[in-house]
Amino acid sequence: MWGELDEGAPQNLKEYGARTLRAPGALYARMRSLTVAEARVIEAHLAVVPGDEVDRARQSGVPRTTFQTIRKRLLVAGWVYDRYVPAPSAVGASKVTFWLAQPFAERRADVVRLCRTEPDVVVLWVSPDTIFAVSFDRTARRGAQTSHSSPWSLVPGEWLRRSWTFETSPGLDDLPVYFDYEGEWSRRIGMSAPISYPQGLSLGPVGVASPPMRGMRELLSRPFETNRSAGLALSFSPAQLPRRLRHLLAQGWATRRVLPAMADLPPYRGGRDERVVFVTGVQREGSSFESLRSRLFQECRVAPFLAVHDRGRILLAMLSPAPAGVPARSRSVLGLFQEAMREIEVLREPLDTLFPLLDHRYDRLAPDEGEIVGVRVE
Repeated sequence: MWGELDEGAPQNLKEYGARTLRAPGALYARMRSLTVAEARVIEAHLAVVPGDEVDRARQSGVPRTTFQTIRKRLLVAGWVYDRYVPAPSAVGASKVTFWLAQPFAERRADVVRLCRTEPDVVVLWVSPDTIFAVSFDRTARRGAQTSHSSPWSLVPGEWLRRSWTFETSPGLDDLPVYFDYEGEWSRRIGMSAPISYPQGLSLGPVGVASPPMRGMRELLSRPFETNRSAGLALSFSPAQLPRRLRHLLAQGWATRRVLPAMADLPPYRGGRDERVVFVTGVQREGSSFESLRSRLFQECRVAPFLAVHDRGRILLAMLSPAPAGVPARSRSVLGLFQEAMREIEVLREPLDTLFPLLDHRYDRLAPDEGEIVGVRVE
């Protein structure tokens, strides 16, 4: 069963309504708030759990007909969307690289262009000051086809005011949280605990060299198909996939993720996320990455949607501000960061000005017909 809503949380009290909305801009002031049922349906989709849509509807506590109606509403409004995220080994990637940079204003367009044209880049967020990108590094696979080791090596250092690069293996030790918003959302709507948070990347099946390439290409491209003759809500369901594609998911070659359009979601009982906060630092001697992440949630009620560890260097990404219903923290977030890390840098980017030029475009990694990854090609 899903976790229970904390009915005593301020955002779940009747008197705590949209009139207390403090989000910037008149646009949000005109929005209605999400209902409790809508919030629970979003939670049911953000959680990574086994079962089909019928199971999600039953376990969410929302009547099935209401669940289906709300799900369609969410999809039509674009408040949630799905992606099939491959195991890095399934697309010939040996590591995942995260790049955070602040270019000089006169070079910003050049840096964005270089990042956008790199085929390994699957996430590219751009604000007036900051660029954030994620790459599945397939250098070894491409071999002689490339003369550079990573997309970021193409960017001259003199174009940047400052930058940070994190290269990590896809395992849970170094990448325990990969764009998993369920922890933050459960906190936002006042649930007692998240359901499946944290989730990293799938590692693929053990002892199998490679997946069928034609199937992987079809699966990764599925969310971007324009043919929706079966209906938007049906196309959204993995149950509508052909059996061969469902088999790839069952084997662990890819994972279905539902992501929230955080900048577009209406407020819930007067509160909404307004910023993405990036935190970088160097792990202090004697501290542990796992302990930091665990204490953030237990002591500060903070659930980063991204957590990366690269040989003692740490990158965290989270949403703010904290909802009013979060219980009192036993300590400050900054105090915990200072205890666990040194050389701390914090970048705050408003959601209103952080644009996803590449929004989890894993279809860019889809192998070409006949391309060899690992041992066999279908």
